[in-house]
Amino acid sequence: AGPVARGAAQKRKLLIARAPGMGGPVTIRLKNLPVGVSAPAEATIPDGQNEVLVDVTAAADARVGEAAITAVATAKVKEKTVTIESVPAMLVVAMQ
Repeated sequence: AGPVARGAAQKRKLLIARAPGMGGPVTIRLKNLPVGVSAPAEATIPDGQNEVLVDVTAAADARVGEAAITAVATAKVKEKTVTIESVPAMLVVAMQ
């Protein structure tokens, strides 16, 4: 997806790669969002699916520029809670 404009929201697709045999829901939260940018506290990818759409919203006064954000995924694997952090991805906030 392209830049998020100040004062607007944009749907972003979060994808996971499940290990063979890994079932159950996966909870994802975004980390290191820039000042003035928000997203839901967490989103859940249901069992049997590999993606979820989340709204990323830039306030009218959000800082313009690039920010390296990460996604943190948490799931139960064999009764153990496992948390994995993605590699950074660039989020760009642009003027309207």
